Amino acid sequence: MRSFLFYCTALAVLFLQGCGTAYYYAEFIHPSKTYIPAKIYHVGLLDKATTATTKAAVFTSGIPYESVSGLPQIVAHKTISDLKEQLAEIGRYNPLLITWPQDSVSNKPFSQPAMNPTIVDSLCQAYGINGLIVLEAIELTINTRGSVEVGTVADPAGMPVRVPEFTSQSQVNYTVLWRFYDNLHSATADSFQETYQLSFTKVAYTQEEAANTDPKDMNLSDVANLAAHDYFQRISPYWKEDFRVYYQTGSPAFYRIGQNLDYDGNWEVAAIEWEKFTESAERSLAYKAHYNLAVASEMMGNPRQAKISLEQALEIKQTRQAKTYLEKLKKQILIYDVVNAQLGNLKN
Repeated sequence: MRSFLFYCTALAVLFLQGCGTAYYYAEFIHPSKTYIPAKIYHVGLLDKATTATTKAAVFTSGIPYESVSGLPQIVAHKTISDLKEQLAEIGRYNPLLITWPQDSVSNKPFSQPAMNPTIVDSLCQAYGINGLIVLEAIELTINTRGSVEVGTVADPAGMPVRVPEFTSQSQVNYTVLWRFYDNLHSATADSFQETYQLSFTKVAYTQEEAANTDPKDMNLSDVANLAAHDYFQRISPYWKEDFRVYYQTGSPAFYRIGQNLDYDGNWEVAAIEWEKFTESAERSLAYKAHYNLAVASEMMGNPRQAKISLEQALEIKQTRQAKTYLEKLKKQILIYDVVNAQLGNLKN
């Protein structure tokens, strides 16, 4: 079975010297938002929605202006590429790009039925895969509206000059329909449709410039990445930012450990140092040591051991902070179990 490393990825540390604690920001694993059988690992990704002549409608202040050919396919292929990269990075799937015959693209994409199981099986057999992630349909529209203001620019001599400033504000609307085909069970494992909107602004200093703004010049990679990332989180475990709090004061040694942790992020070394204080005669220091060991254990990928250390801290001192953290750990343990099941790796 595929292995998966649950170490939390560190992002940054923010110290709160006044209360003797530090916030440690990191990324924590979360399960996919929909269930896909763990045996579905080798998957094909294909764009079944566009051709080189597929058009994007352009509107000016709500009035149809023109249609731009080719732009939808560029955005669709960027979406597929970004999804492939994210899937490969997390390791839930082994993705493979597949080319769909251009003459088979439907003229009514959002009303078409799911792919025939025979076609799905044929593709899976041909490419040695057991599932298909298909971009079944897309719709790309661009809405623009113009405005004019008086701005200041520098002339060739560097002197300020007041000139009209024409601003063309464009909103890109991108609707996608995904289907995930499970060839092992001859079924559609998932179907998902969503619309994404992003705004872009382009500035021109003459009416001619404003009128000649080419929609192809707009950066559409962001909306493609947004759609890819949204579906990635739907079908695969993913990382999400959160934070943990640990004690940095209580003794000069605690401060030194915290400083070293801030420098190198080595939780294993920090845990060895904190463990020396768990038997301290000073109950407050022993409590902090056990609490910090819990944080270290979780950051090193072992929330069950973290729970044990935190319960030992609570035996010494009942605090709201420790009780709140215990609830987070219980939830994280359940998350690990779900993610392991999704990955087909049933052991922690």
